[in-house]
Amino acid sequence: MGKANILLAASAVMLVCACAASKPATGAPPAPGVSKAANGNDCAVMAAVAREHYGATRDDPPVRVTLDGESAGERWLADCDWTTLGVNYVLDEGPTTPPELLRMAHVSFHKPKYDKEGALVRTQISPPERPPSPADPRSMCRVRSGIAGWTASDCKPA
Repeated sequence: MGKANILLAASAVMLVCACAASKPATGAPPAPGVSKAANGNDCAVMAAVAREHYGATRDDPPVRVTLDGESAGERWLADCDWTTLGVNYVLDEGPTTPPELLRMAHVSFHKPKYDKEGALVRTQISPPERPPSPADPRSMCRVRSGIAGWTASDCKPA
């Protein structure tokens, strides 16, 4: 009977860890021009793109991340625990961004759009020490959900 209890406890711990990988948005009201994430999968979807498309790890130097809306200047919020998700990202919530964040490499994500195949995410990356530019590489990534979580299976220039 002891082994069964240990197995049950181990299963419960694994379930809690899996759920912790994608934290829901906080209850705090968003700032003007900022909308909140509507889907609890958003963090895991973006982290899959970060790890698999950009090769990001939690051991990399910090990278500034912004969450861009559909309109210019619009932002959205997702309360992601980036380290738990396997990347060393620091959320830039704007408009009073500290200067040390502006010197980091920059990745932006648009809010994932979900369909029957999974999700589509538009993303862009910029090198450190300069502001993002429209000339920086942009990608549209297909992300699919499976047994091992979300996987970025196809990223194309956007």
